[in-house]
Amino acid sequence: MLLEIVVASDCPGCDEARAIAEEIRSRFPDVGVDLLEVGRGRPMPATVFATPTYLLDGVVAWLGNPSRQQLAELISARLAAKPARSQGRER
Repeated sequence: MLLEIVVASDCPGCDEARAIAEEIRSRFPDVGVDLLEVGRGRPMPATVFATPTYLLDGVVAWLGNPSRQQLAELISARLAAKPARSQGRER
């Protein structure tokens, strides 16, 4: 699972988004977390029109900052829904 958070240097809510990214990294070590800094020549992804924007596996999950609890619940639900990998050998 990959959480991408699109931020910009002139975005008032993006400092909070950066803090949320750090919390998610420590709370969910199996989830990739990427901060995408836009501006200064780096364009926004095609599906994004404002910062901060949260993309989960490439799909917009939030515009603006979610509560930490909401984001953690969404990630937990997605992780629980993923099929478990087979532990044994196929025959």
